[in-house]
Amino acid sequence: MKASESLPIEMREPVDTEIFRYAYQIACSVSTGGMPSENPSIKSFYIHNEDRTIDEIRFTDTPLNRILCELSKHLSDCGQPSSVYMRVVWRILESWKLAENKKFSYWIEHNEGSSSFHPDLIDAMATCRLTKKGAWPVKRILRMLEAS
Repeated sequence: MKASESLPIEMREPVDTEIFRYAYQIACSVSTGGMPSENPSIKSFYIHNEDRTIDEIRFTDTPLNRILCELSKHLSDCGQPSSVYMRVVWRILESWKLAENKKFSYWIEHNEGSSSFHPDLIDAMATCRLTKKGAWPVKRILRMLEAS
């Protein structure tokens, strides 16, 4: 997304806390190897173009792609629409920005290349509405954390 663009409003909306906790746990488990995940490069996805051609897409086998595929599978199995998947994924992908922000150091534990988020921070990430640019509303999240 370019800096001048805004994130669609439906992507900025909060996510159900239980769904986000579940998705966050899946992402953490897959990223650490604690949860087996399917190699995403063995499946193809097809895009039907307006000119009636079809493009085949295959993901490479990376930790991020494994996370995205597992989240898609599990959220779909739970009956969640793609709009929920997109909001969850955006928040998980943006979580590294909170991990790097010193204002959140009390709620984030850093260990050998990974970060563990406090449950209250995970809940705040789910329930806050993102800015028009899709960024974290830092002051709002800090107020939520201080109130919990």
